[in-house]
Amino acid sequence: MPYQWNEILPGLWRFVDSCNVYAVLAPGGILIIDAGSGRWLDHVDQLPEHPAAVLLTHYYRDHSGGAVRASAAGIPVHVGEHDHDKS
Repeated sequence: MPYQWNEILPGLWRFVDSCNVYAVLAPGGILIIDAGSGRWLDHVDQLPEHPAAVLLTHYYRDHSGGAVRASAAGIPVHVGEHDHDKS
């Protein structure tokens, strides 16, 4: 299966990575939910806009491994207070 974003509802895409990574089209831009391994960054051109931010639901490696790569690409990464100091 080729890696790609699949629109599952209008304005909502899913990318199957180490976890399901979601892209939500919102008035401020596209919000990425969870960073997976970061493989989705190689396919970001399939989305209608460049991501405005990444939101991590929790800090397990399968959900947050790509956060460093997203940050290096200039995409702000947001985490919950309970995971903020983990490394």
